[in-house]
Amino acid sequence: SRMKNRLVNEVYGRALRSGLLSSARGAVHDALIMCLSPAEACAALDVTFLQPYEERRVIVRKIQKDMRAGVRAPHRRLITALESGIQTLPGAKRSSAAGTLLRLSETLAWRDEQEVLQRLSHSPNASVRAQVYRRLKERPQSAPLPRLLAPCWLDYRDYEAARLLILRGSPTVLRRHFDELEKDVMGIGWLLGRLYLRLDATAPATLNRLQAVAPVTYCYVCAKLGKKVSPVFVQNLLETLLEQDPMDNPLGLVLWCCGQIGLRNVLEEFARE
Repeated sequence: SRMKNRLVNEVYGRALRSGLLSSARGAVHDALIMCLSPAEACAALDVTFLQPYEERRVIVRKIQKDMRAGVRAPHRRLITALESGIQTLPGAKRSSAAGTLLRLSETLAWRDEQEVLQRLSHSPNASVRAQVYRRLKERPQSAPLPRLLAPCWLDYRDYEAARLLILRGSPTVLRRHFDELEKDVMGIGWLLGRLYLRLDATAPATLNRLQAVAPVTYCYVCAKLGKKVSPVFVQNLLETLLEQDPMDNPLGLVLWCCGQIGLRNVLEEFARE
């Protein structure tokens, strides 16, 4: 507001005349923001995102503080305006609107925050969805994933959505979508292995199936579960890996698996070659 800017200029000028550092202007500005009423703070936030980031950050902190004390009508109108901006703003400003909305929604009860996440998860904008996944990753590891994640992944097949499902989804969800998840992470060995380990290598995540599609990951999962592996199978796998490009070669991982499984003869034979 004009009155706020005038006050900032007057106090800033007084600070300069007193020989204080020029940073006093920013400190006064930030302090004045914290003095705004909840309605004034909401009005101070530029939902077209032409505001300098540092100024916006202070205003958002003030609004968060107010919302923790109690969500009021101006806050709900602001949330609606931000959601509208995600649909209508150009380019990167949509991502800014989504980030601001998510920061504010953190102060809501989890049930209400989930409603915001649910709506954002349907955005065709990949950067908006990425912020939903980031917020879900911030949740405690023990917190169940909301139901919105599986439908979002099925619609867009985002890697981060698949990763979250495999790492923290329920076994029921993993079994229901096993074929699609396996296909999406087939080239990502550690994540494919985690999918099988989350289901304890039981149907549909059977060891026979894994052996056929990803031999290295099969050895790793067997080692983690303490399952025996055919020495002949491992020997053949090691010979194949020796012929491949050393860059990103999982040879070391297979040798580690041999130690975990107790394939001493295989290791001794490999050392002699």
